[in-house]
Amino acid sequence: MLASALTVSGCGLGEASETGKDGIEWESVGDETADNSNSAENSESSQTEENNPSETYQTVTAGTPEEVGFNTNTLKLIDDMMEVQMDYGFSGAQLAVIKDGKLVVDKAWGVTNGYVAPQIDSEGNILSDAYVDKSSAPITTDTMFDLASNTKMFATNFAVQKLVYEGKLDINKKVCDYIPEFKDREGDDQIKGKTEIKVSDLLSHQAGFPADPCYHNNDAAMIKQYPDLFCQDRNEILSKIIDTPLKYEPGTEREYSDVDYMILGFIVEKITGKRLDEYVKEEFYDKMGLTHMTFNPLENGFSKEDCAATELNGNTRQGRFIYDNVRRETVWGEVHDEKAYYCMDGVSGHAGLFGSAKELAKLCQVMINGGGWGEEQFFDQSTIDMFTAPVDPETLDWGLGWWLKDSNDNPGRTNYFGLESSIGTFGHTGWTGTITLIDSDKKLIIVYLASTKNSPVINRMKNGNDFVGNNVSMGSLGLTPNLIYEALNSNNDASIDALLVEMVNQRIRSLDPHYDKYDEWPHVTDAVAWVETLLKRAEERKNSVLKEGGIKAAETLLLKAEEKATHPKSLDALRQKLPGLIDRFNALDVSDIAPTYGEFEILPTNVSTWDDYENKPRVSFPSPRGDTVMANMVAQCTTCYDVAEGYGQFAVRVLEPEKIGNLRIFVNGYEVDCSQIKDNPAEEYMIDISKVSRNGFNIIQVTGLDIFSEEPEEIVEIVYG
Repeated sequence: MLASALTVSGCGLGEASETGKDGIEWESVGDETADNSNSAENSESSQTEENNPSETYQTVTAGTPEEVGFNTNTLKLIDDMMEVQMDYGFSGAQLAVIKDGKLVVDKAWGVTNGYVAPQIDSEGNILSDAYVDKSSAPITTDTMFDLASNTKMFATNFAVQKLVYEGKLDINKKVCDYIPEFKDREGDDQIKGKTEIKVSDLLSHQAGFPADPCYHNNDAAMIKQYPDLFCQDRNEILSKIIDTPLKYEPGTEREYSDVDYMILGFIVEKITGKRLDEYVKEEFYDKMGLTHMTFNPLENGFSKEDCAATELNGNTRQGRFIYDNVRRETVWGEVHDEKAYYCMDGVSGHAGLFGSAKELAKLCQVMINGGGWGEEQFFDQSTIDMFTAPVDPETLDWGLGWWLKDSNDNPGRTNYFGLESSIGTFGHTGWTGTITLIDSDKKLIIVYLASTKNSPVINRMKNGNDFVGNNVSMGSLGLTPNLIYEALNSNNDASIDALLVEMVNQRIRSLDPHYDKYDEWPHVTDAVAWVETLLKRAEERKNSVLKEGGIKAAETLLLKAEEKATHPKSLDALRQKLPGLIDRFNALDVSDIAPTYGEFEILPTNVSTWDDYENKPRVSFPSPRGDTVMANMVAQCTTCYDVAEGYGQFAVRVLEPEKIGNLRIFVNGYEVDCSQIKDNPAEEYMIDISKVSRNGFNIIQVTGLDIFSEEPEEIVEIVYG
């Protein structure tokens, strides 16, 4: 039991203390009284009836995808893609989806460590290459992944939100109110202002700190410039953080920084008198019955086989970075993040948490529930609203720590959350390959954990942080959420077949910037994997759309890549795999499926005569929205039309008639009869969608265009009415 703090005055702290798990003597800061007299109260007596309501909050129950409206054929596409990519060197992943409080997807693929690491000598020279080895334990739905920066949300932010709700932490107060030694160095700091930094500045990444000072690495550029900042000791790291020169004046810019959340973790520890891992375990994970959510799993009853491995050669980036005490063996069951491991004993506010997808999804459910779980209330809806509201009217995609989806025009968010997620969707990502998505409007939670870093570095001298796993589609954090939304929003298998063919073509088209570059071969082999996924689907569904689309895609890839590819691994994949895939496509016995059209009124129109025509929103296809790589493949052929049920119309303008190909348009999965448009592409057509429209986002999908011609942008334009 913590003794109650006695007084808080200015930047002072309470006098009572307790020695924490790590040996640091933390001073406990109590609550201020209602009259703001700075007289701290015992945390037990400060609990009010309002903070302990009798309300029971929703917990998560088992469910099926069908009962909450998912198209299982689309969900199976994720399975098909994952199974194929396992054969192309992807180590594995987990996926959990909660809809309406029901856990409807809880899947795992692959193995906990998919490679034998390259052999590296003490000087960093590569003696042998990595190779695939699938003999380790399989990933199960209980396997724990290194959550990386999702720690910021589901350990630190949860703790901060609870302390704010309880009145123990004020985000508008200065950091020095909780850490009195937090101030500028006398005479040394060129940019002043540490005593003015507020807790909210840390939460919004506007405190002035650099992104990653690499305190642990005595060979890093910043540590060479400021050698006194070098640190591999949790007892000393806070003083090193305080001594870190600011990069910009606090509050004037935003730079995503791990340092901000390291400080927040220390503030939580100062207030509670407990180390961060102890506090969140006692206050959240234990009370929710989470048994696979922990820091330092190897110190808490788990083996490395209970965890998914990350980097193959420790933290050396395949021998490129060598510094004092650097790990050289595969990181497995220990936090990958260097500052968390070397400087913080595995427990930091910015990284260190391990967990399974389904248990992380349950933590997400707390945010949809309004701050509680079962009989437990951790914080309330007003606290959630505070933390998930935009902090800056100029950039609406940041809350207090949380990433926010502010619009469909922001690729920094749609690349991860997708076009079809609601405005206001929030979540976070993690460097090791983790993403959390919370769509409160749809009561939808998606957690995807991928072993992107459990793979070789492509070329350590070109880019030490570019791993093979980041350059394959299932390592793209945004692709899976996009497909989950497709499964929810479209129940027409024909639209999914057309989308798959289009995505394969988009992946092939996306190879152009990578030919003859250091990262060519992972992209080329990934495109081959897409063709094989399309074949797998065609063999299951046996329709001509998939067969013909697959043959064309495979032949196009073989022709284009043979002309441009130079890497031996690219050429091996093309020459050894593609001919056999083409033979299997040709051998398929398939049926032509007559299209089933939705109820649309299609009339010729003259768009230029529409009222306020110049200001009408519009989008062209193939969409120029971002790169045509992985996460964006769905976005390249879809757009969202925000309209009420029973209303809505849009115009179709063909800008390049010779490139119209086999144009197909779907609205919310219902196919539009495009025969008039293809027969008379010089005409403009108005399509009334009122019979199939729904409230909110309506999904328009455009496929079949000739995207392999020279400069294929803006073949078709959609103009909203």
